[in-house]
Amino acid sequence: MGKWLKIFTIITGCIMIGLGAALMITNPKTAGALSEGLRTPVLALEFMSGKKELIRFFDVNDVKQLKFQAWVGNQIDFFFMVFYSLFSVLTGWMMFKETRIRALLLSLPFGVMMLTGDALENVHIMTMLSIRPERLQPLFFEQLRFFTWLKWGSIASTMCLYAMYFLQGQWWKKIIGLLLLAAFGLSVAGFLLGGIYLEIMALSIFAGFIGLFAFSLFWKLTDDTAADATESLESELQ
Repeated sequence: MGKWLKIFTIITGCIMIGLGAALMITNPKTAGALSEGLRTPVLALEFMSGKKELIRFFDVNDVKQLKFQAWVGNQIDFFFMVFYSLFSVLTGWMMFKETRIRALLLSLPFGVMMLTGDALENVHIMTMLSIRPERLQPLFFEQLRFFTWLKWGSIASTMCLYAMYFLQGQWWKKIIGLLLLAAFGLSVAGFLLGGIYLEIMALSIFAGFIGLFAFSLFWKLTDDTAADATESLESELQ
């Protein structure tokens, strides 16, 4: 069971990384004026706060090209979100198989939350790409902010949860644990401070996923660890 779990997780991780690379290629590299501190157009779309800011975003010579690039990236992201959410849950299941710590099962609702948030965020971005900014109401941008932070917050919470597992492991696991803990801390900074901290947050979460992928490559459920986990579980039940 452990072997097939590892294989399935690695395959899911490879697809996730491939789709992430495709997003880096297809997403727009330039746009109009972005919010202070932001450098990535797609991130600026995710955290768009109002119609005036959106109008400035589309203030470019070739609006159709900008919208087309964002639309293509948005379509790819519908697949990307499925695989990074699934990968997140699978790595949590690997940790649970090894330790039988039931708190790790929180990865499942967190995975559902990040997938739901990202899907509804994408629907809002598609709306921004398809209608005139003047027609959008303040409630629209409040909803976008909620779904965007539902996604990022769920991912950051998952990384904080997993950090507790890694920080108790070998030195290379401790490094991953520190990466995940930093991603959570920077997400809090992004939520409170915005601006450049959102860019740093996104980069730190990317590094966290790379760390989880490395973990999936080296993870091994030995007979000893499985036996220890079973013994621990039996002692809890007694």
